[in-house]
Amino acid sequence: MKFAELADLSTGYINDLEQGRKFPSAKTMQKLTDALAVRPAKLFQDEAKSDKNDIFDLLTKLGRELKLKIDGDIDKIVRSSLKEELLRRLK
Repeated sequence: MKFAELADLSTGYINDLEQGRKFPSAKTMQKLTDALAVRPAKLFQDEAKSDKNDIFDLLTKLGRELKLKIDGDIDKIVRSSLKEELLRRLK
């Protein structure tokens, strides 16, 4: 019942979808994916492909975070080196 409420659909309609008696419209598909908090393509993927996409998404996110951290670390090192060089030259 809760999922039907989240998707703003009747439990009977959800049951018809599950049993293959009905196929959702684009608008209904959007309601379903919003309620599930997934991309629409995820509903049509087999489990193995879905797992690969989840792993790919995770690796992509980690890659972005790592790049930001590395860029920040490089920035700190360059600033520190420039500061040291500037202080050395001012002496």
